[in-house]
Amino acid sequence: MDTLVANPVESWYKIVDDSDDDMEVEGSSEVKNTMEVIHGVTIVATVSVSVVEEDMGYQALLECAGLLNGILEALPKSESHVRLAIQRLCEAWWEKGLEKREEFGKTAFSMLLAKSIGPKRLAVDINRLWQFHAALLNFDYNSEDSNEVRNLLLQCSMCINHIKKEEGRRFLSFIFSWDINFIKIIHGTIKNVLPNLPKSLMCHVADIYFRAWKKASGDLLTTIEHTCIQDFMHHGVHLPRKSPVHTKVREVLSYFHQQKLRQGVDEMLYRLYQPIIWRGLKVPNSEVRSNAALLFIEVFPLRSPNMNQADVDNEIQKQFEELFNLLEDPQPLVRSTGVLGVCKIAAKYWEMIPPAMLADLMKKILGDLAGDISSADVRCSVFKCLTILLENKFSHPLLEQMLPSLKYSLHDNSEKVRVAFVDMLLKIKAARAAKFWKICPMENLLAQLEVDSRPVCRRIVNLMFLTLSFLSISQRKSGASGL
Repeated sequence: MDTLVANPVESWYKIVDDSDDDMEVEGSSEVKNTMEVIHGVTIVATVSVSVVEEDMGYQALLECAGLLNGILEALPKSESHVRLAIQRLCEAWWEKGLEKREEFGKTAFSMLLAKSIGPKRLAVDINRLWQFHAALLNFDYNSEDSNEVRNLLLQCSMCINHIKKEEGRRFLSFIFSWDINFIKIIHGTIKNVLPNLPKSLMCHVADIYFRAWKKASGDLLTTIEHTCIQDFMHHGVHLPRKSPVHTKVREVLSYFHQQKLRQGVDEMLYRLYQPIIWRGLKVPNSEVRSNAALLFIEVFPLRSPNMNQADVDNEIQKQFEELFNLLEDPQPLVRSTGVLGVCKIAAKYWEMIPPAMLADLMKKILGDLAGDISSADVRCSVFKCLTILLENKFSHPLLEQMLPSLKYSLHDNSEKVRVAFVDMLLKIKAARAAKFWKICPMENLLAQLEVDSRPVCRRIVNLMFLTLSFLSISQRKSGASGL
């Protein structure tokens, strides 16, 4: 105290009268001595905090710590070691849970927050900030004194280091709980920075939202669902595919879709998608319909655990009807998306889908769309997506019966269709789903090999490698046994 009386805060800065810039001159011997005294007192106070017990009187220590906390902002910038010592004192006071803990915790939190996004930040700074996350709740969101903390928190939400690190994501998800009015601001900030974030970080961004949603309740939960999650859903449907943000929004939504087995997620997705997906599937814009279809396919089936069995059956039937509608859409892009959806859903749920429904879906794809004369893209998508369906071995018997009718697709006038068809045959061969030469005869393959382009011929050669000699040996054996 005597030192501060002898060298008050006003004496730490001297203004040079003849300077145009009002430059601060620091470093007089008196100031240096004062800083050393303050530093030493802070170290002693910090050590004293560690030995204080609840039943001990520490009023003098509290006054000393309060005085040091009060002069923190007045310290010259060059005295970083003194600032750090006072920060450590505030951290120790908060952790010890002593009287006026909240005020010291706010100081420690502000300094840790600033350091975690500063130019010299370290990974350990983010860890330390997470340990003090609860101190945020001592700040009054509506107070002007909290403006600096609000700005620092928004910078945090844009910091890649925080997004990458586990403790950073925990912290970012926690700040959603500070105040309901802050949620919209955080969400807007994250959306603005999405174009500059790599796609590989989208699962981490989604994890932040998911953690915030899991921890929230009441009005906070409602706000996160409608302001954040449903906003991503809306953009997932309505953003143009050329937008640099479209695929990133899809990645965020995919993370939520992958959590469907966790408690509450299925019901939340069903409820929030209701006003978005079904409307998106009916709009005049074909790109929007296709975007809605992609989300519908990924999140299928949409249902609430609160439904009874009759309602579930009706809902699933309605969704299968939507799949048929996609396959009959006037736009090729939407039909191709529908083919992808049917094959993905059938591959995943083949054993649970009624056989009559499977037969109708396969008849539509293999009987109609594989020969869609209006679009080579649709024909190509049929053979590309069948490779997905072939991953499920239970689909092989039905496909073995139906695929031979498509043998003339090898001679399609579009190269990409021929490439996709031979790729499908290669998949059939690899999966041992059927004998590929019974789907497309060898004479057709050999004839096409003579006249086709290099990409197709290369695939035909790979398909037939070792097969011709095998067939020749088999035929000779059959002939010998016949004799």
